[in-house]
Amino acid sequence: MNSFSFLIEMSGFFKGELQKDSYLQLFGKRNIFAVLKTRFNLGEFEHFCLLLACAAEIDSAASDKYPPTFESALSAYLTLFELSRESYEAHGAFKAFLSGKPLSFLLTFNAEGRFRLKEDVFRYILGDLPLERISTGNFIKPAFGMSDLVLDAKTMSLLTLIRYTLTLRPRLYNDYGYGKLFLYGRGIGVLFHGASGTGKTMAVQALASELGLNIMKADISQIVDKYIGETEKRLSEIFESAAQSECILFFDEADSLFAQRTEVSDSRDRSANSQTAHLLQKMEEFDGAVVLATNLIDNIDDAFKRRLPFIVEFKRPDAALRKIMWRKFIPGKMPLDERGIDFDFLGEVFELTPAVIKWAAFSAAVRAVAEGGSVLCMEHIFAALRYEYEKTGAAFPEIEQDEIVL
Repeated sequence: MNSFSFLIEMSGFFKGELQKDSYLQLFGKRNIFAVLKTRFNLGEFEHFCLLLACAAEIDSAASDKYPPTFESALSAYLTLFELSRESYEAHGAFKAFLSGKPLSFLLTFNAEGRFRLKEDVFRYILGDLPLERISTGNFIKPAFGMSDLVLDAKTMSLLTLIRYTLTLRPRLYNDYGYGKLFLYGRGIGVLFHGASGTGKTMAVQALASELGLNIMKADISQIVDKYIGETEKRLSEIFESAAQSECILFFDEADSLFAQRTEVSDSRDRSANSQTAHLLQKMEEFDGAVVLATNLIDNIDDAFKRRLPFIVEFKRPDAALRKIMWRKFIPGKMPLDERGIDFDFLGEVFELTPAVIKWAAFSAAVRAVAEGGSVLCMEHIFAALRYEYEKTGAAFPEIEQDEIVL
């Protein structure tokens, strides 16, 4: 039985509480729901939840009240598929189900604690809003842990302190009396700053992995809007989704949103300052973890900096760290030339960021395999490095052959 057939059959299950016409309206919009399912990568169960919520929303719009149909239909659906009806009837249990899932971009809770479609989703279904206006973030499952990071001792120490702060704060609030000191704004704000490619995004993933959380990465391009008030509305939705999903909220290139406030000379300045003030308010209200990343810390508003418990600088790695990175970014399975690779030389001579080192190591391996021999040698690495320097217009270091130890 497909989704729409199920809905039509279930319309008689609630003794007329919803009308079949509502489901038939949905049936006429099957292409819209197929697009939503694909766009948000919804599974079958999530897809059913979306359809049920929309059916309830349509009847709610007609009767000017929100019927308890969604929870009832959801419980019936779960029962049909031999899932625990009792556990999912509870508000908290289904909220936990939404945690870290794309469905949380589409559903929310009303004042009575019932699930319903978000306003922009309903407007899209009715044809009043384009699809690209719905999603304001993307969920990322962390792929790295703390052990994958190669950072200086000070940065690693700060990251460890952040991790302990996030894991121990409930205990400190509840058992040691600190909850009375933090009655408002219990969230933890973190700012990562440093040159591009120094490991900021990887560090966010490592933190999330250690905490057992997913990351909700805010899509800046879909947040900022030229129409007054729209940016603030989308920001509110982002924080709402993050709160429901219990994940780390991540703003990359945060300087574009958290910029310095300016003197008001026209309506655009007034609107930009309003957005910054709104962000400050949402940050203070949020109880979760927010990580901001920027290459331009001087552009970040000073008020934000004062409100952030942690500001972590990601410096360019020194020679010792670069040597470790070269070894780390050439996997043990990669066959090496019998003459070996001079990792010490690579680390000493080429002052590169972690991202460039990783790509150069990969590019060198591509060259080696493309030649048919699949054996990596220093010549492949030099060729890859020369191209990296050419891209940025930097001068390639002069190399004396007798400096290389093989």
